Order: sequence, then structure tokens, then C-alpha cells
Amino acid sequence: MAASCLYAPLEKVPLIFRDVKNDAIALNGDLKESKLPKMKDAIVLYPAPGIGHLVSMVELGKLILSLYDCEFSIIVLLTTGPFDSPATTSYIDRISQTTSSISFHRFPYLPFTASPTLSRLANMFEFLSLNDYNVLQSLQQLSKASSIRAVILDSFCTSAFPLARGLGIPCSN
Repeated sequence: MAASCLYAPLEKVPLIFRDVKNDAIALNGDLKESKLPKMKDAIVLYPAPGIGHLVSMVELGKLILSLYDCEFSIIVLLTTGPFDSPATTSYIDRISQTTSSISFHRFPYLPFTASPTLSRLANMFEFLSLNDYNVLQSLQQLSKASSIRAVILDSFCTSAFPLARGLGIPCSN
């Protein structure tokens, strides 16, 4: 016996669109006030690898939270690779336990072999540009759960500027 699939005619499938900025939904073209839970506003921070860059970005996140009375959640994007250190992991654990409005989003491990003909700084720029795909995927994924109001980049992470702007997210460093 052959399996069969039932398809509803296209005109009978309800089309629902959500306008996050105006907190409204459109059901088959009719605009109505949203009954869906409002998405949390978020600011994404993207530091360069290294504990000094991470601590500076987290402190900036804490300052934003204090100035705006926790209106935002702070999401810190983190590369994972050869520039990691044990200090980074313990710092992330401590911040996660003490500041609930700051969360960390780690990229998948990216194998990277530093070029002996390039400086450490040039190798770091290369590593960061190789993570552009992870930045884009993360911003797209995070946008489904949060309304990203801004992306703040470390000055070494400039390769991520066009990615955020391409998604219509304000970006600064």
C-alpha cells in the first residue's frame, strides 16, 4: 500500500508574520496587537581572543547593564581555538554565576595552525576572519530568540562589521 500525503490548499494555510518593532502580528494580512511574548532586547559583544579583551568587553557589558537598568541582556560571542587559556574558562564561569544578564556563546572549535612567517597579530586577524562564518551563524541564531539592538566589536574583529550590517544590526567598535 502506497503512503499518501495530504496537502492543504495554499489559501487555507494561515500566514502569520510578526513585526517585532511595533509588537504586532499580521494574520493573513490583518494587523493585530501581538499576543506572543515580547522578545528580549540584547546587545552582542564580540571580543578578540585573550583574557584582556574578554575582561574589557564584559566590563563594558556590565556598564551597559547599569546604565540601562538591565533593559538588555548581554551576549558575548567567543572564539574557540589556539588562543584559549584556562584563565578564560574560569573567568567565564565566575561571570556566569554572578551576572545572570550576561551570557556567553562559544563558537565551535576551529582548528588553526599559525603561520610561522606571520606575526602573532597577523595570525590572530587570520583566525578571526576564519570565524566570520561562526559570527554570522550565531547572529542569525540569536536573532530568532532575541531582538539584537547592537553588536559591539573589539577593534581586532572588524571583519565582522559587514556581517552584522548585512543582517540590519547596528554595529560599532
